[in-house]
Amino acid sequence: MAVYNAKDKDIIDAMKKGVSETIGTIDEINKRLLDLSSRLRIEQGEGTFNALSQGIENIKALLEFINELINGSNYLNLRGGSISTEMFSKLEKTTGVFNEMLSAFEGKDWITVADIMEYEICPILTDIKNGLNILNESLNQIVL
Repeated sequence: MAVYNAKDKDIIDAMKKGVSETIGTIDEINKRLLDLSSRLRIEQGEGTFNALSQGIENIKALLEFINELINGSNYLNLRGGSISTEMFSKLEKTTGVFNEMLSAFEGKDWITVADIMEYEICPILTDIKNGLNILNESLNQIVL
């Protein structure tokens, strides 16, 4: 059994708080991306591109947060914990998906951009949410 100090407790508390808040945020990001993919198929105005830019920034922030959670989990595991990060192993494919979307964007292939958002990115976000739920359960089982 792991023995955690005050710094570890702060890390665990921050991870719990961040995970709980992010789980709900993912649903909102997914909803916005689905709406945006529909809009992008119909019109490519400034408002649509601003929304697209914001959606990409949200996903980037989410992926950075996931990396921080993985780092935090690895740190706690070094301290004797047993927090799995296996649920985030599929995230490696996100780079390829974003490169594909960037290529379509540069080619002004808006239908492909919309399809990637709807059929590839939204399922990845759902996988992330499921992984966060598993991580949340693991964090809540830690006895301090």
